[in-house]
This record gives sequence, C-alpha cells and structure tokens, in this order.
Amino acid sequence: MSSIKDVAKRAGVSAATVSRVVNGNYDVTEKTREKVIQAIEQLNYTPNVLARSLKNETTQSIGFLVSDISNDYFIKMAKVIEDVLSMRNYNIIVCSTENKKERELSYLQMLVGKQMDAILLNTTGLNNEYVSAISKSMPLVLLERRIDDAEFRGDFVTYDELDSVRQLVQQVITHGHQRIGVINGPIHLSSARARQQAADQLLARYSLEQPLALHRYDADFSQEGGYSAARWMMDQPQRPTALIVMNNMMAVGALSYLRNHGIDVPGDVSVVNIGEIANSDILYVNPTCTTRDPVPLGAKAVELVFTRIAGVAQSNREVLFMPQLRMGGTLGLAPATK
Repeated sequence: MSSIKDVAKRAGVSAATVSRVVNGNYDVTEKTREKVIQAIEQLNYTPNVLARSLKNETTQSIGFLVSDISNDYFIKMAKVIEDVLSMRNYNIIVCSTENKKERELSYLQMLVGKQMDAILLNTTGLNNEYVSAISKSMPLVLLERRIDDAEFRGDFVTYDELDSVRQLVQQVITHGHQRIGVINGPIHLSSARARQQAADQLLARYSLEQPLALHRYDADFSQEGGYSAARWMMDQPQRPTALIVMNNMMAVGALSYLRNHGIDVPGDVSVVNIGEIANSDILYVNPTCTTRDPVPLGAKAVELVFTRIAGVAQSNREVLFMPQLRMGGTLGLAPATK
C-alpha cells in the first residue's frame, strides 16, 4: 500500500504539502494541488486507512457529498439526513460537487483526512476507483447513482428507474404521441444510463405495434442543459410532439425555453418528467411527472450507514423505492389525434 511519502516523492513535494491537500487545506498553489491529486490517483493512495482501523474514538460526523445542492430535491434530502443525525448526536458536513471530478475527489480526500465516521455519496461517477478504495475502510452509502466497480463495499439507495420511465412512456403513448424526444443526463452516470436503457427498451416495444420517430439529447441534469436540449429538439425538421425529460431541473429548463419561444404546452408539445419541481403550483403549467420523495430515501441511507458503523453489515445492499405518477397540465393528446 502506498504511503504519504510515496505520494510526496511522485509529486515532487514534501509530505507536509501532501497532508495539506488531503486535509482540505488549500494554502497551496493550484499547480501543486493538481500534481498531488494526480500522484494520489496514480498510486491509489488512501490516507488514514491504518489509523482508522486502529482507533476506537469517533468523530461523530458524517460527510454528505451531493452533485447539485441547488436542486430542491437534494436540499430536502440534506435536511432529513441532518435531522436524523442530530437525534444521534452526529454532525453532517455537506459538500456540493457540481458533478465535477476534481471537486468530488478533493472533497472525498478532505472527508477521509478528517476521519469522518461515514460518507453518504451522490457520486459524479468519475472517481470510481478511489471511492471503491475508501469503501473498504470507511462505511459508505451511495444515493441515486451506483459505482460500477466490483471492489466497492457499501450500500445503494435509489428509486426504481425502470418503473419511473415506464409510467411516463405509457402516458405519452396512450395520448397518441408518435414523435417523442428524450432529454437525458450524462450517460456515464448510472442513473442516466438506467433511464436511457428503460426508455429504449419500452419505446422499442411500442414501435413494434406502431412505428415511432424518436429524438434523443444527452444534457447534464441541469436547468441550463434542459433549456439547450429543448432548443435542439424544437429546431429539428420534424419536431417531437412530446418530451420525456429525465430529471426535474432539466424539465424546468425545457419548460422555460418553450415558454420563452411561444411554444404552447401541451398544445404544441407535451412534457413529462422524472422528479417533482419545487413550487410547481406557481408555474405557468403544472408538470406531469413521476415523484421521488427524498425524505424516505435520505432516512434509509442514514439507517444503512449506521449499521455499517456498528459493524453489522458485511455484504453490499440495495434498496429500491417505488415512484408515483402525478398528473398535471403538461400532457395532452398528440396534435394529429385531437
């Protein structure tokens, strides 16, 4: 196993500098920090593994890394996690990675260096080897996005992606839509990949009965990404008459574009999406969506991580929650069937 001295030698810096980077002390130049991070990745260095295994004390703290804290879904999740932890006299450190590889790695190293008792992670999917490495010495629960690495040790909590997409596809098809656009997130993320596979599978099945014209756009699960995707969809020679949007933030962006460009919803195009939109009752149109309640998911994640802290859990576990369909005003009959 590589040591801090090995990392320092590879990066051409002192061991003290490596320690400052690992512990989140940013009193180093960006160039130096990048060299240290690169050396850590190359050597697969995991700080404090031995110290953690030998110590008996606890920091009474858990780290929560989330991809986008501006998303109301994750704000609610952070709140329930904080509430449950406080009842056990635990603290929470919340970090937002903005889906950036380097930022996630830096936060993970900081939390490991500070010897958190556990980590709850909504991963970027870009640091899988490092996450798997620390999972062997630190209790870890994944939220919404899995780690595709056989070496990972921990749990995974999410909503059933197949059922989420199935309910939306069924609604779109039964309303007579044949030109369908799918707006999805980055395909390297397990959640985006699962949703795309479900959509491809279900729409292919319906195409056997009645040929469907499909459009596809991979965005970035952000409001800006949804806006750009809707613009691309509406610029196609044959516009889709329905959009299936794979998360709530992209749906906000798509609806904003359609509103700003005088495209009627659902008169010209229907929009359905995964995940509730915060304060949707004040939007110009109330979305049709499959709901994902972050409260039970967050509470379950804390329950699982405490069994790992107690040393009870050994094998990996997976918990699936079932989504619910909520009908709104964004889904109508396809124009040709009215």
